[in-house]
Amino acid sequence: MAKMEIGENVVKITDMKLKGGKLPNDVEFTLTVFINYTGVDRQQLLKVASSGQSTRVALQAKLRTWPVAKLRALDGCLKISFKDIYAAVEESTHDKLLRLTRDEFWDVMEAYGMDRAESDAMWERKHNPKPVVEDEIEDENDDDEYDDE
Repeated sequence: MAKMEIGENVVKITDMKLKGGKLPNDVEFTLTVFINYTGVDRQQLLKVASSGQSTRVALQAKLRTWPVAKLRALDGCLKISFKDIYAAVEESTHDKLLRLTRDEFWDVMEAYGMDRAESDAMWERKHNPKPVVEDEIEDENDDDEYDDE
């Protein structure tokens, strides 16, 4: 059973088991984890405390997606910040732009000096691309040199 020690800004969890998820069936790790809470505000803590999932469980879920080699390299010890446990993957600018409606996209492009017609054309190309037509393949028996025979 995992044991927890609470310090001023760091929580130490010893004997935390890690198995399952995307990890191979025969792989299990026992870790000592140091979670640093420096810079975490009350609102963040309340949100996590009310979510129904402990920070330890959230961390285990995150670690189960890591490659086995990376987990082995920890050598049984992990130091991580609370914010890194809950960090979301940053959405790319491209993906953010694709989510915009035509009018929202125009609002962004107008700030860069694009006129409405150009903005609409660009939005249309990204959201309704024309199908690519492959070059026609000529029939092998359709050679001009045989047309005179």
